[in-house]
Amino acid sequence: RQSKFTNMLSCNEDEHVTRLSALLEDKRGKEKEIKTLNEQLCECRAKDILSECKANGNIAVVDLGAVDMAFMTMLSTAVLEKIGNSDGILLLFVAGPDDMDEGSFLLAGEAALVDKVGKDTAKMLAGRGGGRNGRFQGKGTKIRSGL
Repeated sequence: RQSKFTNMLSCNEDEHVTRLSALLEDKRGKEKEIKTLNEQLCECRAKDILSECKANGNIAVVDLGAVDMAFMTMLSTAVLEKIGNSDGILLLFVAGPDDMDEGSFLLAGEAALVDKVGKDTAKMLAGRGGGRNGRFQGKGTKIRSGL
């Protein structure tokens, strides 16, 4: 095992700790870079979603493709911050592999409105979920065909 580990790290045994520390530091730097790029991407996407929301009576439905819940949350926060006041606003984000109808969803906006339609949205998407404070998230088996 030791020789396999040494091969994987491309160094001799005396340098394992140093090499592993450098790799972990590099990983942390890449994660920060990815987070910054995701934030910039969210800012760009937020402008488009804001336009859609205004054109459709304060409602936007966005299929984000294969992204995770953290990205959907970051994007919904960016859109709601740009709007300023979430009164009457309802945003529905769906995400999952492009070739599948199964995935995650996030409903965000005015807290009372999200509370009122959250469970029905989950049912419409053949899923379940929960939430509070203007956010309702879950998973469904008809995230695209249920729209």
